[in-house]
Amino acid sequence: MCKVEERKRKRAERAVKRRKAERLARRTQLDTKPTKVAQEVAQAVSEMKTVVTYDDLDGDQLLAYHGIHTWWDTQKRIGGVAEPLTVGGFAGTGKSTLLSIALPALKNPDGSDVKVKYCAYTGKASNVLMQKGLPAQTMHSLIYDCVPNGDTVDFVLKHKDDVDAQLIVVDEASMIPDEMRQDLESLGIPILYTGDHGQLPPVAGVGNVMADPIFKLEQPHRQALESGIIEVATNVRNRKRVKVGVYGKNKDAEVVRSRVINDTERLAAADMVICYTNKKREQLNRVIRKYKGFEGTYPQVGEKLICVRNNKNTRMFNGLVLYVKAIKEEGGYLVMDLVDEVGNEYLNIKAFTNYFEGADHPKIFGRTLFDVFEFAYAITGHKSQGSQWDNVIVVEEVMYRQTMDIKRRWNYTALTRAVKKLTWILK
Repeated sequence: MCKVEERKRKRAERAVKRRKAERLARRTQLDTKPTKVAQEVAQAVSEMKTVVTYDDLDGDQLLAYHGIHTWWDTQKRIGGVAEPLTVGGFAGTGKSTLLSIALPALKNPDGSDVKVKYCAYTGKASNVLMQKGLPAQTMHSLIYDCVPNGDTVDFVLKHKDDVDAQLIVVDEASMIPDEMRQDLESLGIPILYTGDHGQLPPVAGVGNVMADPIFKLEQPHRQALESGIIEVATNVRNRKRVKVGVYGKNKDAEVVRSRVINDTERLAAADMVICYTNKKREQLNRVIRKYKGFEGTYPQVGEKLICVRNNKNTRMFNGLVLYVKAIKEEGGYLVMDLVDEVGNEYLNIKAFTNYFEGADHPKIFGRTLFDVFEFAYAITGHKSQGSQWDNVIVVEEVMYRQTMDIKRRWNYTALTRAVKKLTWILK
């Protein structure tokens, strides 16, 4: 009898608690103004940073994690330097997360931490790594010394000891020119190349080390697909049709009809407009430049330019976006002070005027201290590789004589240049 009464008592207590919970829930739903405590809790939760660990890795990430460690441990056990390792990852598959967990966990045979140096070909790409918590620099500054030579400087490959690294990690690796990659590998330091193997192949003269990476991350995480940018880009890569509309939990991607190309105000507000042909690029640059109030043949202070030719002698490289701080014409050339998108300054840069005067770029043979620039309110998809911008507009065009694979890769590459906001103008 006592047991029966005890069960009745517990049921009664549970019923009371349930009714209290229901009343509290109703009051919470009716109260549209959260209390100060509730506001503070919500703010604390929103600001809380989740610590990701090995236990959070899954699938392809785990295979790559153990592959990186096996590659490292094997060469340390048998001696020598192994062939460079390649790890590729589509947008949203957690490549940066993998590296942030796998690399700090590497150990030397004596149990000490491995000294890792991170770099990328462009300053913008290295800045992206820094924003993800990885101390990075440009490959140029990592492996070359600036040696004065009269009025100029020479860039000389550093000695292995001066690089001071046991492992070099190179992001956006497909963009590295052959000559620079050969210099890097000649140092005799283990190298891990990373990048997105779904992007466009590099331009002629650049060997694509990311064409078929040894380890591949190809499954976007569910959280990543909450981004409209990742959703749209992933659908394109998977050959799925993308309709006009707004995408993403935060509505960060919009696919619009071709008439939006006439909205100059919207074009001018973007951090970068990306198109396919040079003809469209030049047209868009004229329209946006005029809308922003810039006139005249040559660039003016505040204008945005892009370098279109590699020049190791001046630290200029194909795809570097810069802003004009000062400019003058001198001896038939332009002399400019420039600053790139991450704040690096380049002083007294001499530039050819041909393009700005409506002519073709000059043909250059051998060493030169003069660089080649174009306006950069709009650029082509190939020039956009290795960089990202907060607000990007992609202009789709007809791609004559291109395979379906190249068309898909072009769209995927251009769309994934956006970080916070994407507008895709269909053709």
